[in-house]
Amino acid sequence: MKKGNKKHGIFLINAPYGGEYLRFRGEPTSILYASCVLFKEIKEGRFFELTPEHIRLYNPGYSDEDFFEKIIKDVCDLRPRLIGICNTTSGNEEARKIAKLIKTINPDAVTVFGGPHEDGMPPRVPMISNYLRKTDNGQILKTSAYCTDVDFSIFGDGEYLFEFLAKEIFKNNGNVSGLKRSLLSESTSVAQIEGHGGICFKHPDTHLLVILRSSQKKLNLSNLPLLPRISLT
Repeated sequence: MKKGNKKHGIFLINAPYGGEYLRFRGEPTSILYASCVLFKEIKEGRFFELTPEHIRLYNPGYSDEDFFEKIIKDVCDLRPRLIGICNTTSGNEEARKIAKLIKTINPDAVTVFGGPHEDGMPPRVPMISNYLRKTDNGQILKTSAYCTDVDFSIFGDGEYLFEFLAKEIFKNNGNVSGLKRSLLSESTSVAQIEGHGGICFKHPDTHLLVILRSSQKKLNLSNLPLLPRISLT
């Protein structure tokens, strides 16, 4: 991706664990699955003239100054439009830190959280406040969609949801509030997307949590494209 490219691009970040002891750099399976449909659309030339070189995948084994310095440099140089962050509960603090950093540098970037931590926020779990839910055993779960620096959260089967949301993001070049209003008008389209899951975000006017559910039909894994082995950055 060239500096100043008007197309901008997509950053996919597998949020690392915090601290100096938790270190793991296996294949980022969750984010590869989540992006496989989107990557195929881009690779086959069906996504706003973007090419695979417009995607960057970050998979740090741990959180350190070098990683954050690289993120700062790349965001300043490349001005990505979409930031997809894979969020685990153990890496939740680092994921939010990354989102906050990117929003500070480039407020126009759209941040989308997904991954195991977001999967703990399904619609079937009873609501106890605008942004909190309680499981049967009393555990309190939070969706990252309530965070100031997180624009959208995808839970459940995200392969087709992420591709749909990415198209909406690149189709709407305005601010995030306008994007959210546009997405609200597309709730019927979201309800036809294959898989169990949905998209969460704060309503642009009321700031209450909005959940747009997909079809809740079983995802046929056999129809998914091969996982994109994007060069790790």
